[in-house]
Amino acid sequence: SENGRRVIRGHVMTQANTDETKVDAATGWRRLESFAVLRISGRDAVAFAQAQLANDLRPLAGTAWQWNCLLNAQGRVLALMQLLRIGDGEIAAILPAASAGMVRDHLARYVLRSKVML
Repeated sequence: SENGRRVIRGHVMTQANTDETKVDAATGWRRLESFAVLRISGRDAVAFAQAQLANDLRPLAGTAWQWNCLLNAQGRVLALMQLLRIGDGEIAAILPAASAGMVRDHLARYVLRSKVML
């Protein structure tokens, strides 16, 4: 990947290795504990993310990624994240682990009738 990170089995991993004890034996990659992956999946995943996040998701295709953010009603930034489009109905948001729960809770309030799983 461009930034040296990959999402493997729901975790953010890097090839940078300074501590052998934290290397995943199956992949050889090191888990980045300070990051979390929030998956947005389902038939309406892209439309839902487009409605809730700040940047246009149309250019997000293939293995491309983009910076994006979650804003409050006043337009203030609540969280920054990297988005990866994993498939037709799935997006992975890579964000600081400290804000992952807040972002998930915030987005969950707006799922309503959308065909989306967080």
